[in-house]
Amino acid sequence: MNVPASQRSNILGWHCHIYFPMDRRDVAVRLNEDIQDRFGIWDYRWMDRANFLHPTPMFRFQFKREDLPDFLEYMTLNRDGLSILIHAISGDDIVDHTEHAMWLGEPLSLGIEALREIQAKKRTGELPPSARPELQVAAGATEAGKIRYAPGDDQHVPARGRSN
Repeated sequence: MNVPASQRSNILGWHCHIYFPMDRRDVAVRLNEDIQDRFGIWDYRWMDRANFLHPTPMFRFQFKREDLPDFLEYMTLNRDGLSILIHAISGDDIVDHTEHAMWLGEPLSLGIEALREIQAKKRTGELPPSARPELQVAAGATEAGKIRYAPGDDQHVPARGRSN
């Protein structure tokens, strides 16, 4: 059923974080390849270590609103035991990572307090627009599936080996 534009939510797209312990990195690499074979993704980032928000290594990306049903079905059947956070992109990072989020597998504890600090910096303009997922959606969606990403690629640091 198509929902009229006037009744649509403020969800602009979806963000996915796929968490893995280093001893299962090969599973994450394989899943990364499979996802790119099936879905157009962008705003890709691969992290082989935990950080302020994410408690384990992970890779993340954005995907289109309309791909959510197929993406959920695919991930439900193919996550191979990995924990996966899928959350809305609405412009409010805190709400998106908490209230507008769903987990496949074991939920992990995120560093939400650190995310609050980053969101405050976004509001004051201390961080560039490139750090705002809601502003990346329109630009990124046109590039979805045009770039092949590899573990280690990170659009937020200088490119090291991304290929078209």
